[in-house]
Amino acid sequence: MEFVNRIREDYKGRIWVGTREGLFVLDRTKTIWQSYSEVIPGGGDFPSGEINAIVLNSDFLWLGTARNGIARFHLATGKSSVYSTDNSDIPDDEIISMAQDDSGFLWIATPSGISRLDTVQRLFRNFTSEDGLQEGFRPNALAFGRRRSLLIGGNDGFNQINPAKLPEIVQPPRPFLTQFEYF
Repeated sequence: MEFVNRIREDYKGRIWVGTREGLFVLDRTKTIWQSYSEVIPGGGDFPSGEINAIVLNSDFLWLGTARNGIARFHLATGKSSVYSTDNSDIPDDEIISMAQDDSGFLWIATPSGISRLDTVQRLFRNFTSEDGLQEGFRPNALAFGRRRSLLIGGNDGFNQINPAKLPEIVQPPRPFLTQFEYF
């Protein structure tokens, strides 16, 4: 195992390691390294390749890949799903960094900007240079500050986003038919 990009420990004490070669796990009770396919039942729909970011919460393991978007694994069942430009509104399949806020939103840095994923509704909200962000974010330079503001480091310094102060996107009401006549 070479070129470690990210390390996280889960609630069972397992160490998850994202590398250029993929995902590996150290189960301390067995004191052996295992590949993801040995740990996750059935191996899931794992996007192969380099892992740049890992986020763990009580139920899910979220993996940001270098070329294949985001993979989500349910830790208990091994069921998985992949979010990519092919099947979601994520703007780029290269994930640079990820972090989860107190509300459960997943914040994702990509070369195309910052995305916020509502992990319950599975909806993306994207922010770019048109919203005042710099271009060119750095690996693993995404964190939450003391006041719960998101800090994102890049080639030209850093940006700060206060998630609590983001304006809501007002969705226009969906039209629906209340009556239909055929002539």
